[in-house]
Amino acid sequence: MVAARSDHTFMDTGNAYYSDLPYYPLQPRKSQAAFEGSWVGAKEITIRCPAKLSLHVKAAELYPADAGKVGMNVKLQLVDWSTWMSGSIAKEITS
Repeated sequence: MVAARSDHTFMDTGNAYYSDLPYYPLQPRKSQAAFEGSWVGAKEITIRCPAKLSLHVKAAELYPADAGKVGMNVKLQLVDWSTWMSGSIAKEITS
């Protein structure tokens, strides 16, 4: 299986749906320059993720580490399915 990286797919290369597409590498210096003078880093961002969806969790676990490299303060909150559905995603589905 491919090592977990935020710039790559989580699929095993033997998976029929795997495609080795070009991905965008993390560029901390470029990102920091773009964020200079903005609110980024001054506020905490929380990513909510349904705990039972393993690929979602796997992806979400990478974001705080990468975001920290560019000065962002990102936290991960794993929630149960009912909490997930009663949150913002439910509002998007019903509106």
